[in-house]
Amino acid sequence: MGKETEQKQEIVNQGVHTYSQEEAYVWPEEPVLREQLEWFQDQKLALMVHWGVYNQLGMVASWALSDEDAEWSRKTVDWTDDGEVFKRQYRALNRAFDPVAFQPEEWAKMAKECGFRYLILTTKHHDGFCLWPTATTKHSVASSPWKNGQGDVVKELRAACDKYDMKFGVYLSPWDRNAECYGDSPRYNDFFIRQLTE
Repeated sequence: MGKETEQKQEIVNQGVHTYSQEEAYVWPEEPVLREQLEWFQDQKLALMVHWGVYNQLGMVASWALSDEDAEWSRKTVDWTDDGEVFKRQYRALNRAFDPVAFQPEEWAKMAKECGFRYLILTTKHHDGFCLWPTATTKHSVASSPWKNGQGDVVKELRAACDKYDMKFGVYLSPWDRNAECYGDSPRYNDFFIRQLTE
């Protein structure tokens, strides 16, 4: 086996993001968490939906807000070469978020028909835009024209998944480039926990 083949095999062995050895895993003591983890171990196929204001531009999620990732993530941005101007313009996208063609029942039905066991929605990516009306920030669907600021993507998709007996999960990015308290661990942790529990 050549060196390149060995390296590729090592990547496969370790996984893309690595993994924990089963023997070293510490199971939580809380029964509800154990029950969820035991259920999750048997789920093989999930549909993860990345959806937010960045979709209006056809961008790679919200990575373009990171200057370190600008070279590859801003390729579709053609209105400015100035990173700071771009960020201001990007953060204003919430004022144009109006997904009139959003069809949560179609998404849930399609996922079920395709054999997915559960659906995960990116409720907030790194740009901090929340797909539910939240008391933690104005950067959410509540500040958009969609349903006159009364819409709730998370609630509607959850209801559709319930209707089609599709388990529903959420991804809430812990990296919020819009939060004023980002980088201040105690304040940010409190902010993040409030969002998780809404």
